[in-house]
Amino acid sequence: MRFIDGRLALHELELRQTRTLQQKPRPNPLESETREFYDRFWQRENESNRINPATVHRFRLVLQELKDLKRPPEMVLDLGCGTGELLRRIHKEFPQARL
Repeated sequence: MRFIDGRLALHELELRQTRTLQQKPRPNPLESETREFYDRFWQRENESNRINPATVHRFRLVLQELKDLKRPPEMVLDLGCGTGELLRRIHKEFPQARL
């Protein structure tokens, strides 16, 4: 396409961006299978965390460190929280804390 001036080029660019934004993303056929796999995986992982002695001990250590603070924690950030089991336990002990 020939561009007569910068305005025509800008107008064409805006039209292309608008069309791109309006296009719906194509569904990934493996996305639902992947989601189901990880849902099942984390369900099993969560169940094993409740009985795994090392995990239970680690949770206890973290909770004890939080209890030993001079003031109850106002905010807790758990990176790589996995199933969120530790955050559930922290919330039970410190309901005022922002997780």
